[in-house]
Amino acid sequence: MSNRDFLPERKERTCRRAGALFLIAATYWAIGMVLSFATPGMRVTCELPAPCQAKLDPVVLLSENEQAFVARDPAARARVDAWAMRTDVRLGLGGIAVLEDGPIVVLMFAVGMALRRLGTKGEQALAQAVPWLKHAARAGIVWAILRVFTHGLRSLLLAPGTGNPQFPIALNEVPLPLLLGIAAYVIAWALEGGIKAKRDLATFV
Repeated sequence: MSNRDFLPERKERTCRRAGALFLIAATYWAIGMVLSFATPGMRVTCELPAPCQAKLDPVVLLSENEQAFVARDPAARARVDAWAMRTDVRLGLGGIAVLEDGPIVVLMFAVGMALRRLGTKGEQALAQAVPWLKHAARAGIVWAILRVFTHGLRSLLLAPGTGNPQFPIALNEVPLPLLLGIAAYVIAWALEGGIKAKRDLATFV
C-alpha cells in the first residue's frame, strides 16, 4: 500500500471484484428489462434434476387478489393470456417494466462504478466514488417512489383481459427503500462535504 493510496491493496482488489459483480448484475437486469417488451410475464422454473424451463405467464403480473380471481375462472385466464400478447399491450407492459426496473439498473451500475472507483490507486479514490454513490441513492429514491404506481398501471393495462379493473397502490412497499435511499444520499452528501472541506483546508496550509 502506497502512502497516497486510500485503501490497502487487498481491499482495493475486493472493491474492484465486488464492483464487477454489480456491473454484471446491472447488465443482466437491463437485458431482462428489454426482453420484457417481447416476453411479458416470463418466468424460469428449475426442478432438479430436470433442466430449467422458461414459460410465459402474464397472470404473474397481476396483483395477488387479481391472480386469485383469474385462477377461479379459466375463461378469464384465457382472456388475460390473449390480451397480454397484443403488440400494444406488450409495449405498454415493457414501458412499465422500464419504469420499475430502470432505476434498479441505474442503482446497481452506480454502485458497481463506486466500488470500482474505491478500488483504484491514489488518495482520490473516495472522492471519485462519492458522486457514483449519490447517483445510486437518487436511483433508489426514484425506484421507491415509482413502486407506488407501477403495480396499479400494470393492473389497469391488463384490466380488459381480467374484466376486473383495479388500481392497487403499494404504499406498504415504499417506506423502507425510500428511507434507505435517503440515508444513502445523506451519507454520500456528508462525505462529499468532508472531502471538499479537506481540500479547502489543504489550500491554506
